[in-house]
Amino acid sequence: MVNVSYLLEHEARKLIENPTEDFTLRYEPDAVERILQLTHYHPFLVQLLCSELVALKNEQDPSVRRLATLADVEVTIPEALSTGGFFFADIQNNQVDATGLEILRFIAAKGEEAVVSEETIAL
Repeated sequence: MVNVSYLLEHEARKLIENPTEDFTLRYEPDAVERILQLTHYHPFLVQLLCSELVALKNEQDPSVRRLATLADVEVTIPEALSTGGFFFADIQNNQVDATGLEILRFIAAKGEEAVVSEETIAL
C-alpha cells in the first residue's frame, strides 16, 4: 500500500506553477492562491484542477493562452468537479459511513466560506 498525503505548500505551488521543466503556462498570483484554497494542497485535486485549466488554456487564442487568471480557474471548477466525479463518489461510497456522509452534506450546505465548529458538528 502506498500512503499519499497532502502536499506541503511549496510542493503544491511547484506542482501548479512548474510541473515539468519546459512548462510554459504562467499564473497570476490570485489564480495560484485560488487553486491552493480550493484543493487544500491535496495532490489529486491540484492535478485535477490544473489539468482542466491547461485544457481550457489550450483552447484559447494564443494571445491569452500562456497566462492563467483567476477567472480561468473559476471557469474550470465545474468541469473539474464533473471530471473528478469518481474521486468524490469514492469518498461518498467507500470512505465515510452514513454519519460521515451526513456531516459532509451539512458542511457543504453551509457554503464555501462557512466555518463549522466541531461543537456544531457534534450536535
